[in-house]
Amino acid sequence: MIHDSNGSRRMEDAYPLGDSQENFKRRNSSRQDTISVAVITTDSYMSYLLLSQVLAHPRVSCVTLVILPSTGKESLTKTARRVYRQSGGRWLIYKAVTSLPVLAHRQLIRLGAPGIVRTPRALAHRRRIPVVLAEDCNDDRVVKIISSSECDLLLSVNVYQRMHEPLLRTPRLSALNTHFGQLPHYRGMSPVLWAMSNGDGSIGLTVHKMVIAFDEGLVVRQGNLRLRDDESVLSATIRGCERARGLLLESVLHIAEDPGFGLQQIGEGSYFSLPTRAAIAQLRRRGRGLWRLRDLTLFRRSTIAGERLP
Repeated sequence: MIHDSNGSRRMEDAYPLGDSQENFKRRNSSRQDTISVAVITTDSYMSYLLLSQVLAHPRVSCVTLVILPSTGKESLTKTARRVYRQSGGRWLIYKAVTSLPVLAHRQLIRLGAPGIVRTPRALAHRRRIPVVLAEDCNDDRVVKIISSSECDLLLSVNVYQRMHEPLLRTPRLSALNTHFGQLPHYRGMSPVLWAMSNGDGSIGLTVHKMVIAFDEGLVVRQGNLRLRDDESVLSATIRGCERARGLLLESVLHIAEDPGFGLQQIGEGSYFSLPTRAAIAQLRRRGRGLWRLRDLTLFRRSTIAGERLP
C-alpha cells in the first residue's frame, strides 16, 4: 500500500482532488503551456517505447536527449564476460537479441535511412532534438548542458548508472524515473525476469521521483501488467513498455500541474541484482522463456492500440 505524507490517499486516487483520470487527460490535452524536459536514456527499443508518447505530446518540449551506453561504464567485452559469469549464456544471448534494433539503426544511418528505425536517437533525429552522447551521466559536461537548458523535468529511462545530487538538482520541478516493479517491491535489476522466475502472475510498473538511493523516492504513478500463459521475458518487457509509456506521460503532466505531489513507498520491499543462472533455470521450469522467435515481430510494429508510433 502506498500513501502520501499524511497517509490519506491511495494510489488509485492519484489525481488532483475532485478530478478523474479522464478529466485530467482531457484538460491537459487542451492546454497550451509547454513543459520542457531533458531526457537521459540508453539507445534501445525499450527506451524508445517508453519515451514515444511523452516526446510526441504537444505540450512537451524535449530540450536535450542524453544517450548513455547500455553497458554502463564498462567496455562491451568486459560487460559480456561479467554477464556470462553471473547469469550464463542464455541471458547473454537475450541481451544480444534486445540490442538488434540499435545495431540496425547504426547500419541504416550509414545507408542514410535512420527514419525507419525506432530508437531514442533515431526519434531525436526525426524531431530535431539535440543529442548528447556520454559515458557517464554525472559528467560535468552533461550536468552543465542540462542545467543550462533550465528544463522543468529530468526524465530517466532505462539508465543503469546512479545519478548524483548535482544532476538531480538540475530540473526546475523534479526528476522522474520509470521502473518495472511495484515499488517498494522488486527494486534493483531485471525486475521482469525476477517476477516471472518467482511465479508472479503480473509485473508492476512505477514512475517515481528520484533521490540518491536507487528506486526510492515518492511514487507518482503505478500500474501492473497481467502476464499471459505463453509470455516470455522479452514479450512481457515490450508489453510493459507499451503500458508504462502512458504512465510516464501522465506523470509528466501531473507534476507540471502539481510539483509537490508524490506518494510514499510503504514497507520494506525487496531488492534484486542481475539474474542468476538458478533464477533463469527456475524460469524455464515454470514453462517460461527469455525470448521466442515470434517476439522479434514486436520490433516491427508501427502502431500500438491504433496509435501510430512517432
